[in-house]
Amino acid sequence: PLVVATLAVGAAFAHHATSVCLVPASLAAVLGSPLPGRRRTQAAWLLAAVALATVPYLYLVERSYAADPPYLEARAHDLGQLVDVATGGPFKGHVARLGPVALATGRVPWLLGESLAGGAWLLPLGLLGLLWALARPARRVLGWFLVASALFLLLYDVPDLEVYLLAPYVALAIAAGAVAERFAAKLQLRTGRTPAALVPPLLALAPLLLPAPIEPVEMGRERELGLLAALAEVPRGGAAIVLGHDDGLAVELLRHQPPGAPGVGVLVVPREALEAPFLLASVGRHLAGVAPLRLPPQDRALAPGAPLFLLGASDDERARLGALGYATAPTGDGRPSRFVRGPRSVPPLAFVAEAIEPAGPVDVALRRLLSDDFDPSRTILVPGAEARRSGGGAARAVEVAPDRMRLAATVAVGGGWLVVQEPLRARWRVRVDGDDAPSFQADWSYPAVRLSAGEHEVELERDTRPFEWARWVRSPWGYLVP
Repeated sequence: PLVVATLAVGAAFAHHATSVCLVPASLAAVLGSPLPGRRRTQAAWLLAAVALATVPYLYLVERSYAADPPYLEARAHDLGQLVDVATGGPFKGHVARLGPVALATGRVPWLLGESLAGGAWLLPLGLLGLLWALARPARRVLGWFLVASALFLLLYDVPDLEVYLLAPYVALAIAAGAVAERFAAKLQLRTGRTPAALVPPLLALAPLLLPAPIEPVEMGRERELGLLAALAEVPRGGAAIVLGHDDGLAVELLRHQPPGAPGVGVLVVPREALEAPFLLASVGRHLAGVAPLRLPPQDRALAPGAPLFLLGASDDERARLGALGYATAPTGDGRPSRFVRGPRSVPPLAFVAEAIEPAGPVDVALRRLLSDDFDPSRTILVPGAEARRSGGGAARAVEVAPDRMRLAATVAVGGGWLVVQEPLRARWRVRVDGDDAPSFQADWSYPAVRLSAGEHEVELERDTRPFEWARWVRSPWGYLVP
């Protein structure tokens, strides 16, 4: 019952880091439960089996599917949320991440009010569960959770910000487990049978009984209907650009399209792009015909020349996009407006960096990327690297397709670093002159490879098998492992 209760609580959340924390949370609940020694051992073995069955899915998701949005954009979003809460700014985003900040700044009543107004009723319950856990011997459960979470941080490379901010939800799972234990005890007294037989049917029926695991972070019902109506007007083969903060918004819009709707794409661009134009570079390259636009939620790329439409933007946001060189055809009544042109100059698809700088904390790195004296076409930020310089060079795209790229690079004496300015993550195989080559991430988002002096042909080929496997594993268990 502890395992089932923990999984049921976790299934209500959308963020994939919550899924990664389900196993250590369940382990903590089992090890800290009042079960007899033998029963506790049996439950631990059952949980180990669940964990082993979940490991392939977690690996595929973390490395291919849910980790697809650019890491830098996600970290900028997290930082903006924390600053908003600490300074009294507008509420937006996952309340689970904001709880400790509210506690530290004394803004708990405000956070609880916003949570209830937004339908996030689990957060106040989680805080109550946390108080309950701290006031009882269940404190050892939280200790086991921290230990197990630390192991998972090492195994799955989950951002450290996520796991500790989920403590209220873990406490709620503990409280739910305690209730399940008492209910199970009463059930055993009445029937003389163990409720363990209920576990398989509950797991099988969970996708039908539980609500959808993915909910948009910032989209109310009125805005959802407006965006869906506008999306219905986007012609087949085109794509809709929505200013937002979470890729779940694109997934939600695609999921709620009516049957027979035209095959259109959706790309959520972070609102920070209005101040940081490099986040719009992929849109600009598509409008300029330099490279196809990739759509992470659908795992595909638009055909060259496919039309793009702006959805749900305010007049002020349209004006700010226009100031950046992105002009849209004027429309009214919330209808989609087509992009008619992009900026005159866009960042190249690939370049040879001349210098590497060590990347510090996220907030420091973001300020460095946006500073006036930083040239992103010459310098890259690499975590843990030493400051180095090279002779530079030049790069050009020879072939660009949705699943492969072929580039030609000329590197000066001393070597250099070829950087592809597309958030490709770790799903591409890199070859240099026909041989496999190790790559690394530049600016948290872009693949880069070290090249020696001379002329080189670099190929990037995408492997779509992880996506196919992840989707196969996800159905019908996507509700248990969001």
